[in-house]
Amino acid sequence: MKAQDLVGTWRLKTWQNVGSDGSVLDPLGEQPLGYIFYNHDGYVSVEMMAQHRASYRDPNPTGGTTAERSEAISTYLSHSGRYEVLPDQDTVIHHVEICSYPNWIGNAQVRYAKLDGDVLRLTSKPMTAQGWTIRARPPGPGSPGARAARRPSPATSSSCSRPMTSSRLA
Repeated sequence: MKAQDLVGTWRLKTWQNVGSDGSVLDPLGEQPLGYIFYNHDGYVSVEMMAQHRASYRDPNPTGGTTAERSEAISTYLSHSGRYEVLPDQDTVIHHVEICSYPNWIGNAQVRYAKLDGDVLRLTSKPMTAQGWTIRARPPGPGSPGARAARRPSPATSSSCSRPMTSSRLA
């Protein structure tokens, strides 16, 4: 895979964590919403959230109660920065400069990438998240985390597709 293969806008279809015992967790629910934007200039932006997030009672975007803010951040993950592709390893590395999860700022998020037509699958190394020991699982048909029914992070598997058939959004 080459960097130019990734350039464009990708719509999130799934994001799943697979536990070391094979159990599956959907951190943002079964139908998360999100996009990954890979630009020609070498920057990436990732935005993912759960559907049906609760609104704050306060109309101020920096307002909300402690409970509302806690719920909002637990149902949303974003990061951006430069990216690089290691074509001989089918790997993309996100060098995180800005992130909703502060622990990733200044770090590299390594993802193994597989492109199948208009479907991009990203997986990671094993890690611990949400109290789980998450293991990597190669993406493939029928494996948890690899549901690519045309619809980030922990051995997570994410599946993205282009928003418009055989077309990239500008």
